[in-house]
Amino acid sequence: MRVRGPSAQPGKPSSRLTRPFSLFSGDLYDRALASVGLGDGEAPRILRRIAGLLALTWLPLLVLFLMRERGIGQPGRTSLIWDIAAWAQLVGFLPIATVAEVYIDDKIRGAVRHLATVAPHGPLAALADQAERVARSAYALAGCAVLGHAFTWFWARDELRNGLESWHTRCVARSAAGVCLGEVFTPAGWWVVLVSLPVFTFIWLRWTWKIGVWTLFLSRVSRLKLRLIPAHPDRTGGLGCLSDVQTSFALIIFGTSLLFAAFVWYKVQIEGAAASPTVWVPILGYVLLAPSAFMAPLFLFTRTLYRVKGAALHRYSMLGATLTRRFERNWLRADASRRGDLLDSTHASTLADFRTAYETVDSMRVVPFDVRSVAELFGSAAGPFIPLADLLGIWEKGKAIVEFIRPGAGLP
Repeated sequence: MRVRGPSAQPGKPSSRLTRPFSLFSGDLYDRALASVGLGDGEAPRILRRIAGLLALTWLPLLVLFLMRERGIGQPGRTSLIWDIAAWAQLVGFLPIATVAEVYIDDKIRGAVRHLATVAPHGPLAALADQAERVARSAYALAGCAVLGHAFTWFWARDELRNGLESWHTRCVARSAAGVCLGEVFTPAGWWVVLVSLPVFTFIWLRWTWKIGVWTLFLSRVSRLKLRLIPAHPDRTGGLGCLSDVQTSFALIIFGTSLLFAAFVWYKVQIEGAAASPTVWVPILGYVLLAPSAFMAPLFLFTRTLYRVKGAALHRYSMLGATLTRRFERNWLRADASRRGDLLDSTHASTLADFRTAYETVDSMRVVPFDVRSVAELFGSAAGPFIPLADLLGIWEKGKAIVEFIRPGAGLP
């Protein structure tokens, strides 16, 4: 996409870029919460927003279940208390997503402001304006709401046809063999269908939309004529802020992993599903792919970083050769009468400073992330699955694989 805008010199932020940039604030969802006193990202308001979401999605569900059961019920499908998947969705993911929205949005805002030091401000401002408009699109949020209700309808249809009673459905007709022939929703089930699940799905889809907009923004920024700084202390030419942003998405990865892990635990532990490859292979795929999806956009900057690093090393090598020759001429070839003056010379410290700068350029990374960022992303994806390792037999499977690939294994 060709972006037109007023030219400006990098390093001098334009008036547009000094105003807060946000992918979350100002859309219909945010304005709706603000209209009922659950607005901006200050700590007390975050707590009120979390409390409001729980009061809408979880508290009525719990009350309706307890009114019907008059107790927590026996472990199994018929007890909401034992449905860890429902807890993970409403009591786990929704608060995490609420906190992450403020935290990640603040990281994004700072990154865009920092990009103004290395990118042409006219095109960058145009891209920022466009990203905000797309992120706040009423049509996109309406689509998320429609999809949320559609997914809920498909789930509800399957729940009424699976022949298994649960805390949100009850059997109204049975065959002579005791097989359930018809189900209806309980009061708690109707609340799930009409309120809780659509709200949860909408928020999850809204996050997916915002992440997509941010990824597209990074893709377009990578095509701008960036003026990177090879000797920048972040060792990525000034793009280290992008690594911080992508690492902050570990919160959302963790929240989604929590959903996935809770669902697997419920299926295996409560419903008695077998811990087959159809269960643990998708887990392995998610743990590998989810963090990779957030690191992948940063590879868009690799070509520019590689070119900048190569050009900088060439220039620094030429300058280093000049400085070294001058240093040797002044120090090693000086006559005895001048050696006393050399003790007060700054040539040695200049060469040492240059060496430090050269080592910084030489260690410049061609992708704007480091080992710590990778570890945080993969750790957040794998963390919620660690308690399931024994349940799924992951340790035994891992030992079997190691034994299989061990040098000499299976050889006569």
